[in-house]
Amino acid sequence: MKCLDNSNLNPMLKSSIKKSINRIKSLKDLAEINELIDKKINEYSNKTVIDQDVKIDDLIEDYKKHLQASGKSKVTIENYVCEATKFIDF
Repeated sequence: MKCLDNSNLNPMLKSSIKKSINRIKSLKDLAEINELIDKKINEYSNKTVIDQDVKIDDLIEDYKKHLQASGKSKVTIENYVCEATKFIDF
């Protein structure tokens, strides 16, 4: 999928995603997280936001619990971001 300008994405949603991802910065370098979330935002920039009240924090917390329950102690930021955001309905 070609990355597009993210200017069409709801600014509040973009901000919410970045804030949530910033909360997991202890896993890796913040620059890497921001790069990955920008990529994710670009992937969705051409889609219409259906639910502007997406609970990104809840998705991330659910994924953390899933990882703990499955016994996975190490996970890459890329997997974390992708898994935590894959159920967002854009």
